[in-house]
Amino acid sequence: MTQNIKINRTKYDFKDDIDYIFKAKKGLSEKLVKDISSKKEEPDWMLDYRLKSLAAFLSKPLPSWGADLTKIDFKNFALKNSWPRGPIRWRPRLGMHSSRTE
Repeated sequence: MTQNIKINRTKYDFKDDIDYIFKAKKGLSEKLVKDISSKKEEPDWMLDYRLKSLAAFLSKPLPSWGADLTKIDFKNFALKNSWPRGPIRWRPRLGMHSSRTE
């Protein structure tokens, strides 16, 4: 039996305009790895390690076991982890406490 449940969405339906320090473009590429590494001010050895890891990933076939990964379009892939500028104001609204809200 399906129930109609009334949900009070006022607490969770909000959106903040976010000024991103870094927002990645679509695609999984060497340029993206270099951009992220540069933005994070990583040492050269870390960038080299990441680039070798990307080359290894791209050279291997997708696994044939487990979930079907063939529908993932890595050229149209977008990172969802961008770095916002300033405090993350939505955490307290959701009852989350973090040092990043300071």
